[in-house]
Amino acid sequence: MGLVTHYTSSGLGGIRTVGDLVGRVQLRNKCKISESKKYVMDKLGIGYDEIHDECFMRNFREEHGLGFVTTTGGAPYGIEAKINIEDILDIDIACCNHLREVTRLHR
Repeated sequence: MGLVTHYTSSGLGGIRTVGDLVGRVQLRNKCKISESKKYVMDKLGIGYDEIHDECFMRNFREEHGLGFVTTTGGAPYGIEAKINIEDILDIDIACCNHLREVTRLHR
């Protein structure tokens, strides 16, 4: 529940833009939103204006397999999108680590 509240209060549009990514980074690194935004922008290679543009981010997330609100056939979603998020942001996500542990897969 706290994470949902954080996404809403951060005003970054959740999965429509980069709110979910910034929220993950902020909670993982225990840093401020501004620092998390900068980290995400640097890792994604996009600017400040693009992170707030829903149309741009929809296409960007789709091209990079980061998941989006209304998925299309063949597009990554769920755990597959989370694994892509891990790779692009260079972070660990607990459920991805658990999946690798259970299936004995390696990163």
